[in-house]
Amino acid sequence: MKPGFFATARIEEASERPAILVPAAAVRIVSGSPRVYIVSGDRAEQRIVTTGQTVGDAVEVTSGLTVGESVATSNVAQLVDGASVIVKR
Repeated sequence: MKPGFFATARIEEASERPAILVPAAAVRIVSGSPRVYIVSGDRAEQRIVTTGQTVGDAVEVTSGLTVGESVATSNVAQLVDGASVIVKR
């Protein structure tokens, strides 16, 4: 490198625990806090989550979700807590 040049580096380290990744489109920032909607039966339930790294078009969720929960990924901007949803697979 020459003086005045700069670089951006990304350092990845191994983790002992598996990560929960959700599509970036599923995460909404409301009042400064990231939120996702999980699908519980036929209703949407809002969850405040803590996010970690961004991996491609996915975001790591470090707390607020458990493995196996279904996350709403479309029409997230129109959802409200307790809204009726239709699951399409």
